[in-house]
Amino acid sequence: MLGYWKDAYQTQGWALADVILHAYLPPHVATAVPRDGFPSWVNSERYDIVAKVDEHIAAQLASATEAERAAMVQSMVQKMLADRFGLVVHRVPVEVQGYALVVAKNGPKLTRSQPGDVVPDDFRDTKAGGKVRFVNRHRSVHEIDYLHVPIAELVDRLSLNALIVDHTGLVGPYNFSLLPLNDAPVAGDESAQRDTRLENPFRWDLRPLGLELKPIRVKTETIVIDSIHRPSTN
Repeated sequence: MLGYWKDAYQTQGWALADVILHAYLPPHVATAVPRDGFPSWVNSERYDIVAKVDEHIAAQLASATEAERAAMVQSMVQKMLADRFGLVVHRVPVEVQGYALVVAKNGPKLTRSQPGDVVPDDFRDTKAGGKVRFVNRHRSVHEIDYLHVPIAELVDRLSLNALIVDHTGLVGPYNFSLLPLNDAPVAGDESAQRDTRLENPFRWDLRPLGLELKPIRVKTETIVIDSIHRPSTN
C-alpha cells in the first residue's frame, strides 16, 4: 500500500527507494527507472509511514482534481522525506526499457463513442472524463469495460506495469473492453498463444483492439540522492 487515503499519506512495507521515487516521479516512471546508485539500505529497508494532514489541507485535497491531488501529495511527501531523512536529490536524464503502443498491421478495432451511447449505472468516472467498470471474478479483476475514453486512458492502465509511450496516433473517444490474456479469445494453437504472452508481458490482451506493444528505449528522467540518513526514533 502506498498513497493518500482520507486524511493521511500511508505506506505499508514499502522500500524507502520506492517511496522516494514515487515522491518525485510519475508512477509509471518510478517503477521503470534503475535505482543502482541508491545506498543499499535505501533499497532494502522497508517502512510503514502514516503522515496525517490537517483539516484545511484535507479539504483542499478532497476538492482537487486527480492531477492536482497527485502533485500536492508528492510535494508533501518530499517535505516529509527532507525533514525525517535529510533527503536531498537532483534530477538527471536517463534512458530505460519501455514499450510503444502501436496499431497492429490490420488496423485498429476500437469502437468510436457516440454522444447517445447509454452508460449503465455501475460505471464510474475516469480521470480522463470517460467511464469505466471493473468486472470481478474470484476476487480479482476479470474484465475492464471503458466508455467514452481517449486512448490515453488505455496507456495509463498499461503503464501500471511498465513505461508506455503512445505511438498509435489515435485520439478517441472510444468504447472497448480489456480481457486478460488467459481469457480472451485466441486464434490459432496453444503455441501461438504462448508466443503472444512472451511478446506482451502484460496481463491484458490487446489483439481484440487491433493494438500491440513493441519494446523500445524511452528517454525520461530519474533522481540521484545527494544526501540521506536514517530517521531518528520518535
